[in-house]
Amino acid sequence: MKRTDFFLGVIFMFILNVTPSLAQEDAKALFRQNCASCHSIEQDLVGPALKGVTERRDSAWLYGFIINSQEMIQAGDPIAVELFNRFNKVPMPSHPHLSTEEITAILNHIDSEAEEAASQTASTHPIPRPEEFYGANYRQFTFGDMIFWIPMTITVLLLIATLVGFTYANDALKEARKEVVVPQEEL
Repeated sequence: MKRTDFFLGVIFMFILNVTPSLAQEDAKALFRQNCASCHSIEQDLVGPALKGVTERRDSAWLYGFIINSQEMIQAGDPIAVELFNRFNKVPMPSHPHLSTEEITAILNHIDSEAEEAASQTASTHPIPRPEEFYGANYRQFTFGDMIFWIPMTITVLLLIATLVGFTYANDALKEARKEVVVPQEEL
């Protein structure tokens, strides 16, 4: 008895895990078969882009429009008429063969695709942060800069000391030869 319950539990859990993915695949297939020829999630095609459609319209309106858009246009629904006119009076095909569950699955698929596209856009194009102005050529002083500037400073100081030493040596040489040495301050 315990083994049977265990196996039934495992089978039940497997069915629960497989069912949502099958529903998502079915919704994707339904979208491709019934919607994708005229609609995209992100951009207008023959019909409007569907991103955010469930936020712009209530579900009763969406179900009615998907099942028979021409009926709503002929009844004078202002939103349906405006969409019909905006998209060159191309009628949306009626879909009376779609059940309420299938329409719900398609609308959920549209929402999930829109969220996925938004998250991909956010990850590839993060919000730019304003940079503080520290001057035209400001950048942070790094360890690589120190490796360059410390030896460069030491080299320049040694060069200056060498030149000063040569100047004094030259002056001492001239004094030894009894040449007239003019001090630097008088030049």
